[in-house]
Amino acid sequence: MSTAVLFDRYGTVDELYAADLPVPSPGPGEVVVRYEAIGVNPVDWKILRGDLADRLPLPFPAGPGVEAAGTVVAVGPDVRGHREGDAVIRHGRPGTYRVHEAVSTLPEADELTPMPDRFSFEQAAVLPVAAGTAYSALRQVGLAAGERLLVHGASGGVGLATVQLAFLLGAAEVIGTASARHHDLLRSLGAQPVETAKGSTPDWPPSERRTPRWTVRAAPSRTPPRCAWSAIPPVG
Repeated sequence: MSTAVLFDRYGTVDELYAADLPVPSPGPGEVVVRYEAIGVNPVDWKILRGDLADRLPLPFPAGPGVEAAGTVVAVGPDVRGHREGDAVIRHGRPGTYRVHEAVSTLPEADELTPMPDRFSFEQAAVLPVAAGTAYSALRQVGLAAGERLLVHGASGGVGLATVQLAFLLGAAEVIGTASARHHDLLRSLGAQPVETAKGSTPDWPPSERRTPRWTVRAAPSRTPPRCAWSAIPPVG
């Protein structure tokens, strides 16, 4: 037997319940994955509450969760590129709050990615949402090699991924807003940390600011990204 967290209608966490289910058998093009770690994200409660029902209708019973990492324990017919024992990252379709799941391996499903050896299951399970959001944001703003980027809220999951991906995409400099306790972490990733709390940094004259080419807001904040520009140290 296996276990899954499900809900039969949209609502609050009171709708969630644990269900004992048979371990699924893989169909054609599917593998069964036993999850070792599951990511928990704000989108999970939005799915549960029905906020995304118009764009993402779910058949009930449904389950929250859009990312996880685990091991392939069974392989169905016509599967290529996956075998028992493979470590994989699951992403996309809701339903990862469970122990076992039959997952499509078809390219158009885009639900499985081989897990790099350098990651633990816990690290891999929280990559898809944060890193995927960061990559999408950088592509949308059109960051090019040699440009300067300001990441507002750089110390959270999306922010840290944005900082690292920006350098991989060739950014010349990444400036990240964060509270002081996170500055050493941002420096270790190569970013220039600044704090935007009132009174924490000097208000440099506009002519001396290192104005970034692009800004990515990586976390909710009451401080508009443009306000962070005054915290960026002057050139030289």
